[in-house]
Amino acid sequence: MALIIVALAGLCLGSASIPVSSIWAIFSGGDVSGSWKTIVLDLRLPRVVSAILAGAALSSSGLIMQTLFGNGLAGPSVLGVSSGASLGAALALLLAPGAGLISRLGLLGCSFAGAFITMMLVALIGERIKRGGTLLILGLMIGYTVNAVVSVLIQWAPSERVHGFVSWSFGTFSGIGWDRIPWMAFSVFLGLVLAFMGSRLWDAFLLGETCAATIGADVPRIRRRMILISALLAGTVTAFCGPVAFLGVAVPHMARGISGSARHGRLLPVTVLCGASLAVAADLLSRLPGGASSLPLNSVTSLIGAPVVAWVVFRGGDR
Repeated sequence: MALIIVALAGLCLGSASIPVSSIWAIFSGGDVSGSWKTIVLDLRLPRVVSAILAGAALSSSGLIMQTLFGNGLAGPSVLGVSSGASLGAALALLLAPGAGLISRLGLLGCSFAGAFITMMLVALIGERIKRGGTLLILGLMIGYTVNAVVSVLIQWAPSERVHGFVSWSFGTFSGIGWDRIPWMAFSVFLGLVLAFMGSRLWDAFLLGETCAATIGADVPRIRRRMILISALLAGTVTAFCGPVAFLGVAVPHMARGISGSARHGRLLPVTVLCGASLAVAADLLSRLPGGASSLPLNSVTSLIGAPVVAWVVFRGGDR
């Protein structure tokens, strides 16, 4: 219900407010102003759809990473995975010769590769370092290192491409039209389907890898599967929407409080719905309905997510 309400608000509110009755008329084929129809179908609806996909993907990726590392502060942005995806995207956006296919398929592939390599590196470090706090610090250092490499690439890149990359790096759901949404939806749906199919396997990690191994779970295979799915989800969102901060860390904790369960069969659907709802709400807030200005998306998600992360730390979430 919350997702429906915020999605409807996302279609109605903005620099031009459109009544709910007119939204219904647009989708039912009624007589509506042509400008309103263009605003809803060509501008706001793709933005709402991309926000739903991104929120569901990032929150699910964060949930799987928190389960994998046994740490409530794990997430795509905290462990440097989003930074790795940003590096791959920077290679495609700043240095690739030309656009077209590269801007669609190549951008997704490079972003996914960057996310996957970074998460593999963090996972290898995690096998040697068992303390969650130390692992998070190293993940942050990896993220800072990757961001430094991106800064160097910006210095080398043609000036006409730098502005587009900087705008992309703030995170946005507005730059995705109907021509790109099918690519994003396919990757997100694939990752979510794989995540739901493995939800029982993820439960084996709730008590740690040692306990999972004692009950007969193939820990290395499950770990690789979790890394692949998390990287696919985080890399896809970063490729299309930029590095959106904090949703992957904050939403799983909200979902646990709502569902009252740690079992992924019940927790994962709640996480998907919460992530989608929160992403649409954050995008709505960033648009400042009624005004012509717009806030960077990451400034809104950080205001929402940072207090949740602080709450997790204070209650002992850093295990």
